Amino acid sequence: MITPRMCFVLLYSEDVFNLSRNFKLQKVGNTEWVIENYDFNEMSKSIDELIILNINKNQKPISKKFITNISPLIEKSLMPVGIGGGIKNYETAKFYFDNGADKIIINSNFFQNDTNFIQKIINQYGSQSVVASIDYKKQGLKNAEVYIDNGDKKLGIIKCDISDLESIKSAASKIKKIDRKAYAFINAAGIASMNLALATPENVVKKIINTNLIGTIFSSQVFSPFLIRNGKGRIINFSTIAVKLGVKGEAVYIASKAGVEAYSRTLAKELSPFNITVNCIAPGPIKTDLIRGITDKQIKNITDQQIFNKTMEPKDIENLQDQKEFEDWANDV
Repeated sequence: MITPRMCFVLLYSEDVFNLSRNFKLQKVGNTEWVIENYDFNEMSKSIDELIILNINKNQKPISKKFITNISPLIEKSLMPVGIGGGIKNYETAKFYFDNGADKIIINSNFFQNDTNFIQKIINQYGSQSVVASIDYKKQGLKNAEVYIDNGDKKLGIIKCDISDLESIKSAASKIKKIDRKAYAFINAAGIASMNLALATPENVVKKIINTNLIGTIFSSQVFSPFLIRNGKGRIINFSTIAVKLGVKGEAVYIASKAGVEAYSRTLAKELSPFNITVNCIAPGPIKTDLIRGITDKQIKNITDQQIFNKTMEPKDIENLQDQKEFEDWANDV
């Protein structure tokens, strides 16, 4: 499992450091002010990394003034230092590394067309030397939107009906216009319904099968060519521990996920010549809306049969996905 890290972030713009609230900046002080108000030696006992971001919208590709102003902070820091802001090429990254950076932070340029320079950085300094930074703003309790260019540009979310082939094709067409290489594809959409096998209504059967199984098949058909064109990639599909346990009341749901497992095995063999792997994650109960109608006793009956006798959090699965995708990617590099 990936261990969470605590990072102390400084936002630099026009010779001073700033606080940021919802992408609105408030100036707080210069380098001397930071040194006077923060004990870096004491911070190093509880903080894993120091991150310094140049958020000046009018900055030059290589800002010697920026480095001059933050050098005293780098010298005082006992923590690894990550530097970011306006890194659009290998030369800027090298300049930061040469002037004390242990890592470089890239935000907006991860979403641009030409990211070959990032691969060059990794080849020279290692896969741990580059950190992807994502700015997002919460929309309500559950949703969030991603922004780039210092919050000026919203990326948006492309939606589709996973059970409708034409809807998926429409979403794929929009993604193609972004003109970015796809590395991994995750089939995470899924629904369930607690019904006895002989009493599951026809509309429920069709909805579960169409979303969980047919949706996975259609999505794989549409998005696998993205990875084939790249010459490599990762596909992660979702099954469930219930396939192995045969949980009562989930016959149709289990059937749909068993189909996903069988489909994934065959798909893995067909895509392996293109350097694309296909894997299934089959988790137990996770604290999401999917198990909202299931009693604590029913959940305990399942978790008692797991190696780890507990209900998982969404972050546990996110860590598993991240580790699978990016360890494989690092190994390829």
